[in-house]
Amino acid sequence: STHTDHAGVLTQRQPGLKAVGLNVPTGRMNPDQVDELARLAEAYGTGEVRFTVGQNVLIVNVPQERVSALLREGLLQAWSPDPSPWFRDWWPAWGRTFAISPSSKRSGMPSSSPAP
Repeated sequence: STHTDHAGVLTQRQPGLKAVGLNVPTGRMNPDQVDELARLAEAYGTGEVRFTVGQNVLIVNVPQERVSALLREGLLQAWSPDPSPWFRDWWPAWGRTFAISPSSKRSGMPSSSPAP
């Protein structure tokens, strides 16, 4: 199956640089997580992050030799670069308490999932 969520370790056009795409379930972040994301972007890349249409996040410009250390950071346990199919297809709620995802209907999962 093909995913367009940008999760995972991705090769950039610039030689030796990677982007690390993190799956942010429902697209929700708290202030501490945003601070930690900024710290990781500065520590492992150039301080730049990008957000996807699916409300996931990319830490860009990470030198290849720094990727392994970044993948061991605690925030990446919550926002996995390799999410399970359930979390990979969990669509953002955009402020709603319940979001209905067409992919959940397709997979036989409950059609309404409470947002955390």
